[in-house]
Amino acid sequence: MEWIILKRLQTIAAEKLGKGSEYLQTARNIELPMHDPRLAPGYARTYQYDPPPGRHVKGGLGMVQMSNPDPAKYNYENTGEADYSATVFSEVLDCAGLCLFITLTGQAEAIPKLLEAVTGIEPQEAMAAGARVLNMRQAFNVREGLRPSDFNIPLRSVGKPPLEKGPTANCTVDNEKLGDNFFAAVGWDRTTGKPYREVLERLGGMDDVIADLYN
Repeated sequence: MEWIILKRLQTIAAEKLGKGSEYLQTARNIELPMHDPRLAPGYARTYQYDPPPGRHVKGGLGMVQMSNPDPAKYNYENTGEADYSATVFSEVLDCAGLCLFITLTGQAEAIPKLLEAVTGIEPQEAMAAGARVLNMRQAFNVREGLRPSDFNIPLRSVGKPPLEKGPTANCTVDNEKLGDNFFAAVGWDRTTGKPYREVLERLGGMDDVIADLYN
C-alpha cells in the first residue's frame, strides 16, 4: 500500500502516510526538478516565483548558470534585468514551439534572427509577445487570489542550512533577494504580485487583463 501511495505526488503521499512532510522538495505541491539552485542559484527564483512554480523549463538565470563555474553567479545584486530577459526569451521559445535544448546547439543570440527569417517577426516584437505571455500568466494568479507570500521553496534546496560536504558545500542562496530583483525588473508589485498598470499599457494588447485587475 505504501508503494502505491508513493507513486502519487509527494504532498499527497506525506498526507496519506501521516509523516515525512519535512522532507518534501516541492514548490506549491510541485516537485522540484533535478536542477539544483545551490549550483545554479537563478533556479531558486524560477522555482519559487514563476507563475507556475517548480519548473526548470520556464527560463530565468538558472539555465545559463548550470554550466557556468564562475563564482560571480552567487552575487545577488542587480540580477533582475538579466533574469527577466531570460524568462521572456523562454516564453518566446515556447510560443514558437521550440525546446529549450535549442539554446545548447549554438549561440542563443542567433535564435531570434532564425525566428525572424521563418516568421517575419522581428526580435523586439517577439520579446514583447513573450512579455505579454509572462504578464498574462501572472495576472491569472493575481485574479485568482494568489500573492507572492503564497509561494515558497524548500529551505533545503537553497542551502538553509548549507551542506557540509560536496560541490555545493557552504552554499546558501538568497532566494528572496533574487525575487526582489525580479519583481522590480518585470514591474510587478512585490506584495500583491499585480503587474503595474503602466507595464501592461506599455506592452499593448492587454486591455482585458487591465480590466480584470484594475476595473
